[in-house]
Amino acid sequence: MIPRIHLLIIALAVLVNSGLSAYYYPRLPNPCPIHWNLHGEVDGYGSPLTMALLGPCVSAGIALLMCALPLLGPFRRNMESFRVVYGRIAVTLVVFFGGLQVVLLLATTNNQIRIGPSLCVLFGIMFAMLGNWMGKLRRNLYIGIRTPWTIANDVVWEKTHRLGGKLFVFSGVATAIAGATGSEVVCFATMMSTIGIAVVWSCIYSLIEYRRLGQVDHLSPGNSGNGPQGTTR
Repeated sequence: MIPRIHLLIIALAVLVNSGLSAYYYPRLPNPCPIHWNLHGEVDGYGSPLTMALLGPCVSAGIALLMCALPLLGPFRRNMESFRVVYGRIAVTLVVFFGGLQVVLLLATTNNQIRIGPSLCVLFGIMFAMLGNWMGKLRRNLYIGIRTPWTIANDVVWEKTHRLGGKLFVFSGVATAIAGATGSEVVCFATMMSTIGIAVVWSCIYSLIEYRRLGQVDHLSPGNSGNGPQGTTR
């Protein structure tokens, strides 16, 4: 389902991630830092092999999962309708985890990098990009704001994702700015608070819209969603 150009980019991203890990592997200390606390201080160690394999394995796993999900469940026709956006999201996630691996590799070999703010910038960019595409998602069970009310009703899904997309873009921009200018604590607080607000308010909004539309359930037998509240124009 994912467009071929996006599959090629995903494969290239995994290969680049693997190449960078192979390049840095001989330079990694032993024991190797693998975890940092809220203040950017190392509080966990592991083997260099663990650090080198972490990024490529996670990136490859995310790539395989994103390719398999559309084939595993219902709403396949809906997912086909936004296949290009789905491909962009898959690329974004794989590239994000590749960027995450780069930050971790640099942090283990260069004490000058501020790992907390660097990760916040990455997270912020990812949130903003995903939020920008949210309004183009259609009802499915795998990606998006999946509450009982958005899954049950097309109109609720569309309205919730329009609002949620704006909130995620705001969260991403705020997080990226905090990462570029603030301390580790400020970055973490900004990211968690803004994304928390975006998620919670989107869920509450979906319930409000579902009730406002008369609790129309497009999944119920005999309700095909073709009534006056079944579609939006």
